Amino acid sequence: MSEKKYQASAAAPIMLIDAAFAKNNETAVYWLTASGIFVNSHGTTIMMDPIISYASYDPLMSETMDDDGIDFFPQLAPVPIEAKDVKKLDAVLITHTDFDHLGFKTVVDLLPSGAIYYATQYTADELLRLRIPPQRIKVIKAHDRFTLGEVEIEVTPADHPWQDNAPNLDYTFKPEDCCGFKLYCQEGIIWNTGDTMLLPEHMQHTDADLVFMDFSDDPPSCHFGVENAIMLANHMAKADIVIYHWGTHDAADIGWCNCDPEEIRPQINNPGRFKVLTPGEKYLLYKK
Repeated sequence: MSEKKYQASAAAPIMLIDAAFAKNNETAVYWLTASGIFVNSHGTTIMMDPIISYASYDPLMSETMDDDGIDFFPQLAPVPIEAKDVKKLDAVLITHTDFDHLGFKTVVDLLPSGAIYYATQYTADELLRLRIPPQRIKVIKAHDRFTLGEVEIEVTPADHPWQDNAPNLDYTFKPEDCCGFKLYCQEGIIWNTGDTMLLPEHMQHTDADLVFMDFSDDPPSCHFGVENAIMLANHMAKADIVIYHWGTHDAADIGWCNCDPEEIRPQINNPGRFKVLTPGEKYLLYKK
């Protein structure tokens, strides 16, 4: 039997309780595992790409499917809150339809929270197939701006044609199918780039104070790739960088599930701004 390949894993979660969703006088940010993000800005509560429901409890299985679209990944790190336990949420922002960003159980389990779902047309069509009520879906596109309570949101472009590397598939993501989100809060700007190759426009977002960035070792034809992610992180010299898209799924041989933060940290200029959050750990945005 071959030895199991090493895989960096996120720490055990800090569980989120009701107080994390209450009205506050701050902007608090949390990593939810995988590509999931939760923001509470002065009582406006937003999740981006949450995957916080399980396919099974024995063993603990993510609802994220593997590349063949048949089996589910075991969890390396449990989630800090399950979707069924989220009592109130203003919005769910979804970057694209891949299994590790659009949780088919999560979006349904979050319906009782009252959240409105913001997505591109392609993703909105998938939400409708999942029986999300159409009145709960808002279709957005790159460069749109809208306001949610205390937060202004800009939709940033993305291009993620990973299907080009899997020619047996009958559809390839177009640029308009995917996006990122930039949140303008009282204390600063949060940018979630989404899954994307590096675009020239990405180099213009140097005003962001906190950036969620994917350093996974995947082809730069559909993700940043390690080299480009490090270049962008160093270009955004004043921003704190939170590594996500890692340490969640037990899949050591799959590039997009993997990255070792301690291999990335030494390559970041001023490495103190490189943040490795525990799932559910509170990060406070502050004016710089």
